[in-house]
Amino acid sequence: LTMLYIFIPNTPVRFRSALLGGILAGTFWEFAKEGYAIYAPFSLQQNSIYGSLAALPVFLIWLYLTWVIILVGAEIAFANQHVKAYQEERWSNSRKK
Repeated sequence: LTMLYIFIPNTPVRFRSALLGGILAGTFWEFAKEGYAIYAPFSLQQNSIYGSLAALPVFLIWLYLTWVIILVGAEIAFANQHVKAYQEERWSNSRKK
């Protein structure tokens, strides 16, 4: 995921920011993978007639969670790289009040 966050954007990304986003997204993804591995067989066993039909929505939920995790990791990498701009914006907003 770190390499994804470095090479995919059309802008330079610092390695440290991409590494932070990659580590956090990878950790979240591993937890989601374990949850999917526990939930999928359990949900598909419940009804023998509709069990195979339930596989599609369960897979789509897994796909959705995977993309949310990837995008949150990219957001973390972006926020880490631009933390100084966030601090300046917060400081300027506090002076206006």
